[in-house]
Parts: sequence; structure tokens; C-alpha cells
Amino acid sequence: MLKVIVAIVLSQGQQNGQTISQARHFLEEYRSSIVSIFKRSAGIGSVGKHNRDVLEALVDNFTILISAAGFLDVRLTLLLVGEIC
Repeated sequence: MLKVIVAIVLSQGQQNGQTISQARHFLEEYRSSIVSIFKRSAGIGSVGKHNRDVLEALVDNFTILISAAGFLDVRLTLLLVGEIC
């Protein structure tokens, strides 16, 4: 499912505000799961050998989606403005 979402966001482009907004909403909704995946990838927690490939694919796809949606830029801006604590 993640690959499909990434493909849609990339094919629609960053100029499509509705797609980017929905991608950001998806990232916000699953933020805790995404953080957990990145932590496992960084070596925090245990990962079985057969799961390493799946984990790397998830990290790659989430990284692309976060970048394409400008998710970190939005969160940083809101933090600096004081809208997020």
C-alpha cells in the first residue's frame, strides 16, 4: 500500500495541493508507526535477518514520501511559529 501512495504522490507532483495535503495527513496519522520503523532501522530494537529487507524498503518509501510531501518542512515551520508544542 505504501508503494502505491508514494507512486501517486510522485506522479501527481508537488504542485497538486490536495494530494500533498492527503499525504501529510497520512504521515501525521501514522507518525508513531513511522518513528518506530525508523528507530528499528537505526538499530534501536531487534530486527530479524529476514525482516531487514522489508524494513529497508519501508524506510526508503517513507523517506521519499516525507520528502515529496514536505512533511518535515511543515512541522518545522509550525514549531517555529509556535503552533506545535
